[in-house]
Amino acid sequence: MTPRVTIVAPTLNGATRGFLAESIESVLAQTFRDFELILVDDGSTDDTRALCDRYAAADSRVQCISQQNRGLGGARNAGIRAGRGEFVAFLDDDDAWLPTKLERQIAMFDDAVNADVGMAYTALELVDESGRKVGLQFHPLEDDLYARLFYENVIDAPSSVMLRRPVLETAGLFSEDLWICEDIDLWLRVARVARVQATSEPLVRYRVHSQKMSSHHERLERDQVLVMERALAVAPDRILSRADDIWYRLYEHIALKQFSLGNAREFRRYYSLAAKHKSPSPAMRVRHLLTATPVMARAAQGLWRFLAWR
Repeated sequence: MTPRVTIVAPTLNGATRGFLAESIESVLAQTFRDFELILVDDGSTDDTRALCDRYAAADSRVQCISQQNRGLGGARNAGIRAGRGEFVAFLDDDDAWLPTKLERQIAMFDDAVNADVGMAYTALELVDESGRKVGLQFHPLEDDLYARLFYENVIDAPSSVMLRRPVLETAGLFSEDLWICEDIDLWLRVARVARVQATSEPLVRYRVHSQKMSSHHERLERDQVLVMERALAVAPDRILSRADDIWYRLYEHIALKQFSLGNAREFRRYYSLAAKHKSPSPAMRVRHLLTATPVMARAAQGLWRFLAWR
């Protein structure tokens, strides 16, 4: 029989990273049982495939796919195409679900008032590498989520998301040329064509650690710009009327990150790009002044680190 939910779980050297087994176990412990779990080994060089095979041998709902490394977008797309479920959910190999995650989301989709909802996301329980709870994270649903996504990825984590398969097929799958922003790229396309729902209940244990891809700043910035170019190319007038503000916010965000990293040259480059769209704030102008010479830039970085430490 066709399972109700397809769960796509990409992994790259998940056995070595050490969280994959916990992720899989969290799926098998779900109170909602009508699912298939598709583990996509995206070119691992360790014992990840053997670990996945052990789970597949023990539970007929688990399927393993191996492929050459194609990145998160390519791995998730392989799982989506191999699945049969009416709904598609994602789980990264360093995150885990609370036992009622699928049950809560399916109940939301089955509610008659949500018949037009195409995607849903949940709050996150933040945990460190040892699994210790360190916080909660949730962005409440806004009236115009599509517009909000041009400023911030409020959905936060793919591991919290479930979609109706027809909506996913209409919006298109993940863009495989994006290395790190493939999720916000898809959320923008989905929110453009379907209604999104959310719950403030934390149903995902989201791992916060140094190996997260979001720590790769250069690739993150390149892909952020590319995603914005694509999204604005098909955006309606109500979004295009805010284009200067959208670009300013993005370039300002990147510039501030570069300033905090002590990269004066990159800060000044993104400052200039931001200034083409909107007059910089006084705080940005002060930072620009502080990075005018290498000596001043080093002093500014030291001051920043001191204030952050304090």
